[in-house]
Amino acid sequence: MPDLRDGQSVDVPGSTGTYTIKNVGGVYACNCMAWRTQSAPVDRRTCKHIRRLRGDAAEDARIGATTAPKPAPSPPPQPKPAPEPVLVPAMRLPAPQDTEAVVLDYHVPNGRFAGIRCRLGDGQTVAVSAGFSDRDCDCPPPVGGIVTLRFQQVTATGVPFAASFAGTRPNDAATLPLPPKPVQG
Repeated sequence: MPDLRDGQSVDVPGSTGTYTIKNVGGVYACNCMAWRTQSAPVDRRTCKHIRRLRGDAAEDARIGATTAPKPAPSPPPQPKPAPEPVLVPAMRLPAPQDTEAVVLDYHVPNGRFAGIRCRLGDGQTVAVSAGFSDRDCDCPPPVGGIVTLRFQQVTATGVPFAASFAGTRPNDAATLPLPPKPVQG
């Protein structure tokens, strides 16, 4: 197809519609997105629609494109050495500690045993819901009985944090006082 005369325009089919190519003073412009978004000056822009109309050689001559020599092939990339392993110090929890407590009452939501509330030797109470086997749930330690609790940390007030049930003490080794009986009046 011959070049466009100055001021002439032509519609060409594109992949998403019809595009208009214009020649204004020797500057070819297209209304496609590829031509509009180029960062080159308007007299140096081109697109596939203009190239299809004028031909690659004519467009290269118009925009001043020169073919650059091909660069020499680069050597194949060398494999990177494996990174050195990073040693992270192990996070150590404090050693587990045991304490004894007196069973005050049971926590039984929906009729199923879920834990106990205990009183420590200093009078503070702690709820325990972990460490119970199925057998312990079926036959929990008696109210007033002494149990062993296992924990790794204590709160600011000295109450074991996340204490778990570790077992019951034999009846002959009671050393903690029993909880006071409620006064009924």
